[in-house]
Amino acid sequence: MVKAKSIEDFLALEKYAVVGVSKNKRKFGYVVFEDMKKKGYDVYPVNPNADKILDCTCYPDLKSLPEKVDGIVIVTPPEVTEKVVKEALEAGIENIWIQPQAENKSIMEFAEKNSFNIICKQCMLMHSQPKGIHKLHRNIKKVFGTLPK
Repeated sequence: MVKAKSIEDFLALEKYAVVGVSKNKRKFGYVVFEDMKKKGYDVYPVNPNADKILDCTCYPDLKSLPEKVDGIVIVTPPEVTEKVVKEALEAGIENIWIQPQAENKSIMEFAEKNSFNIICKQCMLMHSQPKGIHKLHRNIKKVFGTLPK
């Protein structure tokens, strides 16, 4: 179970990468990256199929980033997520947020064995200065007692 402290610690990191950023403004990878940029996070986009997203240089993988990041947000299909989690471990990145529907059982087992600070089954937009529908979703979870404590 994800603890509120793990979420707070993740959101207090200095540098991030969003893996799975999309060029399509309707895709969740684009929405997460755009939201983090607007909120002032120092964040890099990672997508092997894009050169630039939101006027930011896009990197093909974590190894290509110009500097080490403290945490990553993964917004990829589960079969890609597993590869990204292993790549993060190799790069020494131990703070990982896996957006809903990007995880699977084997990823969770791998992460548990490797002592990652891993957050899953939680939408970052609901915890990072939420607005609009994400704020409403957070308040509903709070009312029903399903918000991490």
